[in-house]
Amino acid sequence: MIRETFKNGTALKKFHDMIIGQGVEKNIAEQLISDDEIKVNEILKLANVQHRAIALQNGFIQSIDSFKLGTIVQRLGMLKISIGNNIF
Repeated sequence: MIRETFKNGTALKKFHDMIIGQGVEKNIAEQLISDDEIKVNEILKLANVQHRAIALQNGFIQSIDSFKLGTIVQRLGMLKISIGNNIF
């Protein structure tokens, strides 16, 4: 069933609807689900500074502390938070 949703495009359509629901403009959402890598890369630019995290063992991430992650992102200057701002 999961494999079928990827094959028939249902998962991609759901992703499209989800990001629009989070405030992404419709034309940007359409570009993100397109097969045009140039358009996608223009929207999703790589950061100037990148860090690689290497796992010490095989496995799966079971949980992420989103508050800690958000704090790290904010301290790196990726997220500006002010009272009254909406975060999408």
